[in-house]
Amino acid sequence: MQPGFNIKSYLNIIDKKIIEFVDKNLYKMFIIIVSICAFIIRVNFLDIKSSDYDVYICKWGEYLANHNGFLGIASINSDYNVPYLYILASLTYVPLNYMFKVKFISIIFDYIGAMACYLIMKKLLKNNKNFKLISTITYSLVLFIPTVILNSSAWAQCDIIYVTFILFSIYYLLDKKYVKAFLFYGLAMAFKLQAIFIFPLYVILYFNKKDFSIINFFIIPMINVILYIPAFLFGRPLNLLWNVYFNQIGEYTNLTLNFPNIYNLIYGNKVFSKCGIIFTIISIGILSIYILGKRIELDNTKIIELALLLTLVETYFLPSMHDRYMFLADILSVVYFLVRRKNIVVPVGIIGMSLNVYMTYLFGVTSISMVISSIIQFFIVIKVFFEFINFEDKKILYENKNSI
Repeated sequence: MQPGFNIKSYLNIIDKKIIEFVDKNLYKMFIIIVSICAFIIRVNFLDIKSSDYDVYICKWGEYLANHNGFLGIASINSDYNVPYLYILASLTYVPLNYMFKVKFISIIFDYIGAMACYLIMKKLLKNNKNFKLISTITYSLVLFIPTVILNSSAWAQCDIIYVTFILFSIYYLLDKKYVKAFLFYGLAMAFKLQAIFIFPLYVILYFNKKDFSIINFFIIPMINVILYIPAFLFGRPLNLLWNVYFNQIGEYTNLTLNFPNIYNLIYGNKVFSKCGIIFTIISIGILSIYILGKRIELDNTKIIELALLLTLVETYFLPSMHDRYMFLADILSVVYFLVRRKNIVVPVGIIGMSLNVYMTYLFGVTSISMVISSIIQFFIVIKVFFEFINFEDKKILYENKNSI
């Protein structure tokens, strides 16, 4: 041992370096650990083969593989728009199990979507000293939402892709970067028609904020046209550019398809379908008039609340809703809860009712009957609605008192 060497001092230096490193990188390390754990959980579901995969996705993949990948897009019969078909076609060139490849694409977007929620929360809480902590918790919770896990790793579905684009669109709305917001929303619409649930938010903000041009709305169809160009060059008919949306609208005629909404409380009469559409339009119209008529300021927190409320109202009252159509609400409910830090019943109820549907479809397990879950969902819609209204009424009352 060299003269003057003190092992205790040396260990203290090492301890200090370790503590400094952990303090400096605590949240990054936590995100890495959480991400690894989330992936391990997903791996456990990779062998599950859903009927959606067997009946549709697998057959589309086989068709594309037998027709030279991208060239098969010209003639494939699919109710998914071309952006997702590009992904399915590209996977035919990778020599791995096709189902695993499909699932891994969605799993990658699980992480991207969770990061979008991290950025949204960071923007919402930019003046809060704990913004890093809460943003990290948001990222973690979104990754571990049961329906997010099952949608990609078990169901082999791609809902997380269009929802991720919506989340980034909302992030840029909060940041007032409207061109980027509409670009991402255009991407969401190009992937899935279900992105339409959030469209009224952009219309309301246009009249409420008055700080972006109506020209931005033309970005939405423009994105779809641009993304269709490769398919057109491969030989896909131009008339299918918009037909995929109309086909999706007319594809399902049942009032509800394993979804907890009002039509589980109404038996058999399809006349309620048109009534439901009209009622939903009127409801969104009344909500819009309330917001615009009272000149309510839609700050960033209120934008999140309104996005969640619109999604809940539309999926609850519109007919022909499918099992997974509340996927956006599942994720937004977590952001809603963490930014308000109260009403935990909202995310628990929303995700719980969604999970009930997933368990029925994937595993044949029904914990709560569809009638009961529809009633629970109704009270959640009402709760979110009155939270939105009551908050604003209190705010207006407070402002009026201050002006006296």
